[in-house]
This record gives sequence, structure tokens and C-alpha cells, in this order.
Amino acid sequence: MFKNDIIDQKIQALFEAHNDYIDATKDEDMLLYYELRDFAEKHGGLLYFFDNKTYLIINFIGEEEFLFIPAEYSL
Repeated sequence: MFKNDIIDQKIQALFEAHNDYIDATKDEDMLLYYELRDFAEKHGGLLYFFDNKTYLIINFIGEEEFLFIPAEYSL
């Protein structure tokens, strides 16, 4: 599986964990998605910044669920 596919899956799982979703018809949702994706790509697909919090999201081989770990991150 490609790294970008995993990043997309992690973003979707992050939204689902917060009982939220991305509406592709709304510009602000797509902007948020691209900001999340850009941040994740810059951090190797491990760190995600969402709702003013940073999460380390790990996936294990053979598992479909992700492990969300709150992480401290400063700019």
C-alpha cells in the first residue's frame, strides 16, 4: 500500500474518532483536509495536527485499526 493511501486512511480515522467527517463539497473542509495532509506528509505520515492537538497515529501490519497517541509538539 502506498504511503499516501495510509495517510488518507489515518485522516479519515482521525475524523471518525472525533465524530466528524469531511464534506468534499465544502471548501473549508477541503482546505482543512489539505492542511492535515501537508502536515502529515512533512512528518512522515506519523504526526497529525487536528483540533489544536497533535496525534501520533500508528498502524500495525495486518491490523485495520489505528492507535491514536496524543503527542506534544511545538512549532
